[in-house]
Amino acid sequence: MFENYNPFVDAKNGKTIEIEFSTNKVLDNNAIICDLISEDGTGLLITATEATLKTQGYSVSTKFKPEENVRISVVFEKVSSEKPLILLYLDGILSGACTWEGKMGTDKIMSFKGSDNVSFTIKQIRVQNKDIDSNQIVNNFILYQDTSADMQYVYNRNNIYENGNISVNKLAEVIPVMIVTGNIPFVDDQTAENKSKVTIMQKIQYIDYIYNKSFVFERGGMSCQGTSSMTYPKKNYRIYAEEKKLSQPISSFDGKG
Repeated sequence: MFENYNPFVDAKNGKTIEIEFSTNKVLDNNAIICDLISEDGTGLLITATEATLKTQGYSVSTKFKPEENVRISVVFEKVSSEKPLILLYLDGILSGACTWEGKMGTDKIMSFKGSDNVSFTIKQIRVQNKDIDSNQIVNNFILYQDTSADMQYVYNRNNIYENGNISVNKLAEVIPVMIVTGNIPFVDDQTAENKSKVTIMQKIQYIDYIYNKSFVFERGGMSCQGTSSMTYPKKNYRIYAEEKKLSQPISSFDGKG
C-alpha cells in the first residue's frame, strides 16, 4: 500500500499520518530511520530518539525513548481553514504545532531504514485523507494498545470528559488543577512594557486529589511572567498572595512579587 508513496501529496486538503514504532540498539541518537525532508527543507524527519516536523520558516519536534513503543501523529489542517496548522502528537499528546500555507515538499517517498547505529520495528502506519481532531488522535492511541489491560489503563487516564466537556473533578484525579476566576483576558492583553502590572482575581482555587494539597484564596493577584512569553497568545503567569497592596480595593496596580 505504501510502495512509492509520498504522504504529503494533497495534504493541503487535510490529512493525518500516524506511525507506531520502536527504535532499538541505539548507538547514535541522531541516526535517521525515516527522512522525508524535501529539497526545499520541509517535511518530517525521524531519528532514533526524536521526530522533527519542518515547514517553511517553522520547526517543531518531540523526543521519545528508544526501546519503547511510540505513536507519532501528524495532522495537516485544511489550507482553507483560518490560520491552518500542522500538529505533531506523541502517544496521543500534542507536542507542538506550526503554521503552514499548504506548501510541503513532495519529492520524497516514505521509507524506513536501519543502520549499524539503530534498528527499528514498525507496528502500524495509518493514513487518513482528513484532519482528525485531538479526541480522535487519543482514541486511536487507546484503540491500538497491545492488551486489553493496557487499553483500559490508557482509557481511564484519558477519561476526563463529562457531557462533552472537560470535568475538573475527573482531571484532578490524574493531575493537579488550578482554576482562576477573574479578568484573565486583561492580563493576556498586557504588553512587555507593563507586564509587571498585577490584576486582582476574584478567586484562585488549587485542586489536588493526589497529594491532598488543595486550597482556595480570594483576591489574589496575577501578572505576566517572563519576556519571551509576551508574544504568546496565552502568557505565563505569576501569582501574588502576600503583597500588601492586594488588600487595596483596586482592580490593578504596579507592584513587585
